[in-house]
Amino acid sequence: MKITDHIFDKDVLESFTEASPIKYVYKDDVLEGIVHFSDYNRSAVKIYLYGIISEFENNLRSIFISTEIKEESVLEYIKLKAEKDKKIGIYEEAKRRYESSKNKSYPFESFDLIHLLWFYNHNSTNYPSFTKINSIGGITKLRNSIMHSKISIEYKDFSNEPLVFNFPSFERFRLNCYSVFDGLKATYNILGDLKNDRF
Repeated sequence: MKITDHIFDKDVLESFTEASPIKYVYKDDVLEGIVHFSDYNRSAVKIYLYGIISEFENNLRSIFISTEIKEESVLEYIKLKAEKDKKIGIYEEAKRRYESSKNKSYPFESFDLIHLLWFYNHNSTNYPSFTKINSIGGITKLRNSIMHSKISIEYKDFSNEPLVFNFPSFERFRLNCYSVFDGLKATYNILGDLKNDRF
């Protein structure tokens, strides 16, 4: 692995395996360091991912504003989904937050990322440019672990020494990252189409 490699390049993420959990980092054929897959738990990584997820969420809001979607339409969809899933409390909380922040914040800011993703995917049949976003649950799980400063790469058994990291949790983390990056790319493509009147 070169010191100039980006840790979220697919080739770098895919290079970590259970049989090969560490990578040696070189600069001009000189060993500069070692990276273990658990290093994706580091604060600097979480800060970077926080910025990416924030950008993704803001792009979703910008798309809804640019396509003249109304906040009430999102709320109505949350209600339909909550009734279908028999989780009406989700709608009631979304409605309460929407009503308390109406005309006090940027449009769509009262809604959680999961609400924006639900509504975006719901509209993927109405707007051909809306490429369906996969793994909403994975995206929101990654977002929540970052926002609440939880580790993404888990231990096999925290009660036993020595502590060993669980590789399947890294595989889940990796897939969730792919979903976020793919979603971010999709939103930038849509915003580009809107800007250039190709929507």
